[in-house]
Amino acid sequence: MRHSFLAGLEHYQCPSDSSSTGVPPLILHHMEDAVIKIQSGHSRPRPVIQTPTGDVVGFLSPLNVRMLDDAPLMDLMTRWRIRHAYAFASTFSPTVERTRAWLRDTVLTDSRRLLFLINHAERPIGHIGFRDLTPEGYQGDNLVRGERGGGINFMQYAAWAFHAWAMQHFGVSRTWGRVLASNASAIHFNLTLGHTIDRRVPCFSRIVDGGVVLDEHPCQADEKPADEFVYVSLTWDNLLRAAPAATLRADLQDSGNSW
Repeated sequence: MRHSFLAGLEHYQCPSDSSSTGVPPLILHHMEDAVIKIQSGHSRPRPVIQTPTGDVVGFLSPLNVRMLDDAPLMDLMTRWRIRHAYAFASTFSPTVERTRAWLRDTVLTDSRRLLFLINHAERPIGHIGFRDLTPEGYQGDNLVRGERGGGINFMQYAAWAFHAWAMQHFGVSRTWGRVLASNASAIHFNLTLGHTIDRRVPCFSRIVDGGVVLDEHPCQADEKPADEFVYVSLTWDNLLRAAPAATLRADLQDSGNSW
């Protein structure tokens, strides 16, 4: 396990200017370069998903620009977004073209962001990713189980494999994220992964571009919250305590997986 370049992330919003954190720009540049190679398809890590007894039950594969023309995959991810709309901080009318545009213009152009497909029996059944990567850590992002498969604990094993790979690959020791307080199953799932709850923040509804977005800032002093964001975090040490060792191996089945 590589140790984190910096310890002790104090704020959830990571500064976009690396000089404000004291991080040498070269370190962040190397991290971003590694992300870009994966987004372009030039590097294709394939962490495996393993049970506590070491049985391989699936693998993770990163989305890259070459996959934008995969019509069945774009349709599948769109259907997942429709099915799980209740779990997101923004709601809108998903279409295949909007899914493709989001991947092309938002995910795959952000050098601090990756999204991986979760595969079982050689077929994608969900996805998981991160955003806001810095030498301190990253924000977990877009964990969705879209299809059945792999058994009741499969997504837990997949999430452990993902965080083990990401923390070791980029040399960080912390991840954080937020879920809606109304999504009790998501809160429970994060706690089983080893996350701790850090704080709760009221959120408010906004109409944006024909959809609804939840935001932490009220427009009026007496505005009633629509929900709460529950902020959670997971350290490498807590990951080791929560996960059986075999699930953290995330052995790579492809080359080009290190920077």
